[in-house]
Order: sequence, then C-alpha cells, then structure tokens
Amino acid sequence: MKKKKYYNWMAAGALVCALYVAFGAFGAHGLKGQISTADLETFQTALRYMSFHGIALVLVNFIALRLNKKVLAVNYSFLFGLLFFCLSLMIHATKSLLGFDLNVFAMLAPLGGLCFILGWILLTISILKK
Repeated sequence: MKKKKYYNWMAAGALVCALYVAFGAFGAHGLKGQISTADLETFQTALRYMSFHGIALVLVNFIALRLNKKVLAVNYSFLFGLLFFCLSLMIHATKSLLGFDLNVFAMLAPLGGLCFILGWILLTISILKK
C-alpha cells in the first residue's frame, strides 16, 4: 500500500473519533429523556466501539507504516464493522425518533461484530508475518 493511503486511513480514523465526540454530545444532551434507558445504553455501546475502532484505525496504520506491513483488509474490516455494528446500533437505538418500526438494524450488528473480530485477527496475522 502506498504511504499516502496509510495517512488517508489514519485521517479516516481521526474523523471517526471526531464523529464519536459529536454523537456522544448528541446522545448525552439530545437523546436523554427522548429515548428509553435501554436504547440510550445501546447508543452508548455503539459509541464505545466507534471510539475504540477510530483510534485503532489511526494506530494500525501508523504501526503498518513504521513496520512496512499490509493492513488494507484490516482497514476495510474495521470500516464495515463501524458501519454494520456502530451505525446500525445508533439507528436502532433512535428508531422511535426516526419513525422506524423495524428491527433490521439490530440484526446487522452481529455482522459488524464479526467484521471487527476479523479485522483484529487479520492484524495479528499481518504483525506475525515476516
């Protein structure tokens, strides 16, 4: 992977962290009292994984750049995890405000969790490769 792409993925991770702060503020101030406690906890779970994997994108690509490792599959696994796990849980948690009556978004979360797991396994393999 060209060096610029590592920097682009690091920038994407930093953007995910900025979105985490914005969504976190929205959740703490805009959603409290608007959705159930259980849905607020679901929203917070999505935010926790979002922040962790935003930081991971920055660190993974920094490490890959320094160690000359290929991590494109890791990046995409984390990206799909962010979309399928975090975003789907945030939509599911706020479905009453959005006018949805479907639980399809909650059903996407396990797929996102598998993407996160796959990304960490792929990172492990990349690090151990000589």
